[in-house]
Parts: sequence; C-alpha cells; structure tokens
Amino acid sequence: MSPIGDAIAALKKAADGNSVKRNLKDVVDNVSSCLVLLNSSRPSLSAMEKLQSVFRVLFQELYDVYFSPTLQLSSAVLSTILEEKLCDAYIHGESVLPVEWDKTACTLLSGDLLEDHARNDHHFKAAVGKFLYPVLCRFFFQTHSKVAPQLSVQLCTFAYTVLSDAAYGHSGNQAILRDKAIMGPVRLGAAISNSEDFLITESLLALLARLLATENSISGRSERTKFVQEALGSSKFFKCSRELVAILQEASTSDWDVAATRLIDALSESDIK
Repeated sequence: MSPIGDAIAALKKAADGNSVKRNLKDVVDNVSSCLVLLNSSRPSLSAMEKLQSVFRVLFQELYDVYFSPTLQLSSAVLSTILEEKLCDAYIHGESVLPVEWDKTACTLLSGDLLEDHARNDHHFKAAVGKFLYPVLCRFFFQTHSKVAPQLSVQLCTFAYTVLSDAAYGHSGNQAILRDKAIMGPVRLGAAISNSEDFLITESLLALLARLLATENSISGRSERTKFVQEALGSSKFFKCSRELVAILQEASTSDWDVAATRLIDALSESDIK
C-alpha cells in the first residue's frame, strides 16, 4: 500500500471507532475519493481547486479530532505534491500547473490548519515532528543538486513557519532539526545564504532562533556557539560571517527582534558590497 493509502487506512480505522462523531467517516471517505485526483498527470484547474478546497475545509475537521493520522496523510500528500507533481510540471515546462501545485501545497501548510494547534498542543507538535519534518526538511533543505522548481514566497514561509512553530518549547523537535541527517546548522545556513527574499530570510532566522540552545549552563553555551558557527560562520556562504557570528554571540532570546534586524542589515550590506 502507498503512503497515502496507509494514512487513509489509519484515518478510516480511527473514524470507524468513533461512535460520537459518525459524520467523520463520511468526511474521510470524501477526502479519500478526492485524492484520486492526485493520480492525474495533467489535472484541470477545477480539479486543482477541488483539492485545495478539500485540504482547506475537510482537513480542518479531521485535525480537530484525529490530528496524528491526518498529519500522516498530510505528509504523504505533501511529499507527492512537492517531490513528484510540482517538480515534474516544472521539468516539463508547464506554466500553470507548477503554480497550482504550489498553491495546493500552501493550502496544506496554511496557518489556519496548523498554526493554532502547533502553538498550543505539545502532542500535536510531536506529531508534526514525526510526520511533516522529514518531508519538509528533505525538500526545502536539499543537499544534492537537482532541478528545483521556482517556489512561491508564501510556500517557503509557510514551510519554515511550520518547522519553527512546532519547535517552539518542544525539545524533541528542536533535536530533530539540529540533526544533520534531517536538517542541521549547515543546511540551515545554506538556505539563509541562498535566500533572495526578505520574508523568507526572516522566517529562516526565526527558525534559527528556535534552535539556539540556552546559555544557562556551560554545555548550553558551548552547544549554542557551535551551532551558530556551523550555521553562519562559513565564509563560503557569507561574506560577513564573522559579523553574523558576533551578533548572535551577543544576542539573547529575549531581544531576538533586535538581533534579527541586525542580522538582516548585515546580510543586506554584505550583498551590496
């Protein structure tokens, strides 16, 4: 069975066992039937709009009750869209389809669906780390050379915000993102270096802030220094690497807005020179 099929099966099992909200079984069946549209190599605009509506409306109902299997399904669908549909449409020179697949991925990652849960529910954050982190880090922090589609600013910022929000106050997710096999400081630094948009840079720096260890202990200070050095200390990525590292060594989480502004100013001045 495919990852999408596995996730649908998990949702159906959960819905079958819910005697209170019987209508949710119909919601799951509706979602399942609509996901057949993902099998089309050239879906129509109306089909794309239907998918976006399903993710925007029906997924919200499922998140509220079955967040873990719904996140499992979101991960499988997102992987299909980003790593197959979006890339294939771009490689084949399509003009409309890449934009529509981008919009569809945005709908899956929209704040309306994920933000409130990710900010307030520790168990939801853990499920985001388990299901969404791997596909997001694999796609948005690629280490291998590959033809990559032009992504919208909105999609990139949504992805980085999901990573950041689910890492806030969750040491397990922070550890996942610090892991070089998943993302790590070098990949994060490379993404910051390659960013050409203010909002994307801002989102990446917010993610960086989430992953900085506290300075309440000697080990914490050591981990923080090492992470900062690996993320921003490479002259290969940054002309102003020494200045960036110095800014973060002086900064504290309580005045992050000030530090972020200084970092962005330093990066901007470096690009001009």
